[in-house]
Amino acid sequence: MSLPIHVYHETHADWIEARVREAAPDRTVISLNHRSELAAALPEIGVLFAPMPPREGWQRAEKLRLVQLLGAGVDGLLPSPDLPESVEVAGLRGEFAPEVAEHAVAMMLALAKNLEHWFAEQNARHFEQKPADRLAGRELLLVGLGATGQRIARIAGAMGMIVNGVRNREGAVPGVDRVFPLEELDRGLSRADYLVIAVPKTTATVGLFHAERLARLPKGARVINVSRGGIVDENAIEELLRTEHLAGAALDVFE
Repeated sequence: MSLPIHVYHETHADWIEARVREAAPDRTVISLNHRSELAAALPEIGVLFAPMPPREGWQRAEKLRLVQLLGAGVDGLLPSPDLPESVEVAGLRGEFAPEVAEHAVAMMLALAKNLEHWFAEQNARHFEQKPADRLAGRELLLVGLGATGQRIARIAGAMGMIVNGVRNREGAVPGVDRVFPLEELDRGLSRADYLVIAVPKTTATVGLFHAERLARLPKGARVINVSRGGIVDENAIEELLRTEHLAGAALDVFE
């Protein structure tokens, strides 16, 4: 007999449950909408789908065999001090690459075209001319060339951008004009008009974009972060925006 699948999320458990039912119509799926419901059901849970599970309180999870997170990484749960060693933890690497890539490109366009300014002008029923940038011919530096980064590269290249990338291992990447090794990150930053950060959160990437490194970007550059909180120094971003060294930033995640 197959174990039931429990879904835990405080606001979207029902939506996730519907998606799981579509994928596994022969399984029993149970929604848990509150932390108290999760705690009460924990001794009977074998399979758990959870975008944002708690890090603690797993001592009673005697039947738990799998925690399926709904993001690319597992840093939302691990380290978890009392999670039984027998429990497997899985992510969905690459599953949301289209959505994240489209979001990153939308943010580049929004920053280039000053959409925030135009929306404010529209709401004020006012019109003040303001110059806009264009992406064609601009240099994009993609830090992270996984499924999301490669998809961004294809879209950016189709819009006429010069696409450079940074990753740990050597080798050409389709749609990327030049690949820098991680140790040459600063060199790539010095010529980037747009910086898109799409790396997983690991010991190597936490604090990767500190104040000194971000200051290497050319004046007028724009930064888009679709990775994880803690990889970019947000206070440094704020200061570079305040002094107008950066022309804009779009932060999808925060420390």
